[in-house]
Amino acid sequence: EEELTEDQIDLICGTYRVRNNSEHPSLLSWFPKPNSWATSSLDVGFWSADDETWYQQRVRAYLDGTKGP
Repeated sequence: EEELTEDQIDLICGTYRVRNNSEHPSLLSWFPKPNSWATSSLDVGFWSADDETWYQQRVRAYLDGTKGP
């Protein structure tokens, strides 16, 4: 079974690094990475109507500027 590399996951999730006051930059992403998704209540083993609603609301908030990563 093939698996995505961490770089591929970062690209898909829109991950980027932000410099802050510490030595190590913070990692932010526009969408949750697989380990975060797996521990959420939205991970029910398939793409559900609730997942689609969450996704559409999140994209809408990004586009209208009311939410960021």
